[in-house]
Amino acid sequence: QQPGLFAAFEVGLWTLDQATARGAAAGPAYLILGDADLAHPTTRLTTALTAGDLRLVNAQGCLAFPARTEAPTVLGMMPGTLPRLRAEFPAAPVTEILNQPEPYVFAALLTVPAGQASVSGQAPALAQVGEAFDLLGVVAPTEAVPAGAAVPLTLRWRARAAGGPVNYTTFVHLLSDQRPFLAGADGEPCQGRYPTSRWHAGEVIEWPVTLTLPADLAAGRYDLAVGMYELASGQRLPVTQAAQREPDRALAAVLTVR
Repeated sequence: QQPGLFAAFEVGLWTLDQATARGAAAGPAYLILGDADLAHPTTRLTTALTAGDLRLVNAQGCLAFPARTEAPTVLGMMPGTLPRLRAEFPAAPVTEILNQPEPYVFAALLTVPAGQASVSGQAPALAQVGEAFDLLGVVAPTEAVPAGAAVPLTLRWRARAAGGPVNYTTFVHLLSDQRPFLAGADGEPCQGRYPTSRWHAGEVIEWPVTLTLPADLAAGRYDLAVGMYELASGQRLPVTQAAQREPDRALAAVLTVR
């Protein structure tokens, strides 16, 4: 209860880490934190001492959660992440970890019972990529954007199977009927912080991507195509999609340029 000791001894982080780890004894548990908290000794010690299914997710570039909980699932996080996950599991109870002695919400636990479906995880797949991945969607601006803009996108995937030995790279391409490539953004999922080798079957993974448009891009409507490839070989995974146009790129969204 002494001022400063809660922060000095990382009481809040330790409480969050331990509460999430206890949940891993009954089912999957997600510890969704930023770089500094994931690297902190309290988190590293918790990870080393936890025998259950404890999944570390870097909240600075990623979000992961079950499409449907097969067992009771605990998600531990800082307050900034809570609104997004409550939107996925609106009925799940929240346990707050309060700062002391001046009370404010330091962290939170979301406890999801078995058999609960997440909102995003139940969406039909836009395309199947390879054998192990469903592309659920690309969240793009609905308003027209100017040429040369850095366009924020969100990629959302669902793992059909547990991650294998290969860490695949994703890409987003801007194209038109006349030109198959106008701009692109490539990178590892979650900026490398949660690669495909760590994905779990039935898990939803989403992360932000920035696509920079050419400065001389003409006004009009353009397609956004998405896919995956192995970085070492450049080999793309095959795509299966309704009204399919290409063997290795899935048409996922439309972007309007003004």
